Amino acid sequence: MEDFETRVKNARRDYKKMKGTLWDNIDELWEKGYSLRVISETTGLTRSKIQRYISEGNKSRIDDVPTQNRDVRVRQTFNLLKQGLSKKDIANKLNLNPRTVDSYIKQLKNQGVIE
Repeated sequence: MEDFETRVKNARRDYKKMKGTLWDNIDELWEKGYSLRVISETTGLTRSKIQRYISEGNKSRIDDVPTQNRDVRVRQTFNLLKQGLSKKDIANKLNLNPRTVDSYIKQLKNQGVIE
């Protein structure tokens, strides 16, 4: 997997070749599989603004993870936490960004599942 800086560099290269409007270009970057974070770094827009645009336009792509898969990942995170794994170990085991694992743990805390 490429590191974040490489993905941003590639997105910027692709973005420079695009001829559409800002939003057309965001659509194209999204369809190419770039993450919200990478698109945000490339365009200078906030992730929340890009997410809202994508959600309102019902934009989807082949690699979108449905909500039920997120719930599965949260349960997997919980089970690995119970086994004593660190956040970093969980991220590596589930092939997730450590920040994603943090958000899953925060969700578990908000649900009162863990302290």
